[in-house]
Amino acid sequence: MQQILDFAYAKSLKNQPTKIANEAVELLEQVNRTMAVLYSFAAGINPTFFGKKATMTVATLTWPEPTDSEAIYYMEQGANEVVVVPVDEQDLEPGKLQVTSYGRTFYAASTAPPTANDIDAYYAKKADVEVSLSDNLDTTWDEGHNELVILEIALFLAIKDGRAEEVGGLIAQRDREFRRFVRRLENQLANVLSKYGPTRAITPIQHTVTPSELLLGEAG
Repeated sequence: MQQILDFAYAKSLKNQPTKIANEAVELLEQVNRTMAVLYSFAAGINPTFFGKKATMTVATLTWPEPTDSEAIYYMEQGANEVVVVPVDEQDLEPGKLQVTSYGRTFYAASTAPPTANDIDAYYAKKADVEVSLSDNLDTTWDEGHNELVILEIALFLAIKDGRAEEVGGLIAQRDREFRRFVRRLENQLANVLSKYGPTRAITPIQHTVTPSELLLGEAG
């Protein structure tokens, strides 16, 4: 992670390492926040990109979701699919195993409930929270997009240091890298087939959210 900060400092001759912001507190938190936002955004477009599989251990016909789960997109018990149904429609899919969900825990539905065994979950994970500058970024992160994180940190430094003359240019660069990241999320599923149609529909709202509504800088 220190390398991310070093490259961010290099974006401006006015940056003073360790002087503008405390690296081990402010900048570490800013990197973690940036990664959390990017992983959350990715889950809404392509939940398999930062995908993970984990077993949810049963506890009296309840299954707490994985603590690092951002969005679960498929579950199974043995060879049987497990679907999530609304609490008030527990007979919605009687041909499949059914659970309801609230409080980040799954509960056996009254109709076609799973057996009292573990359930496997496939999900988009949250970004790991790093605790030290010597830590590496999440192992699932695509390092080809490090520049996006670097520019976000450089923008944080410019804003905190009151360098208004640099902010606009950094936002433009950051936004360009953000769009490249979005394109990668979309392209990664380009060749995936499904008998039920597209595996993921890109909704208009996903394209109207601007980087500055998620990251630093003025929205719009």
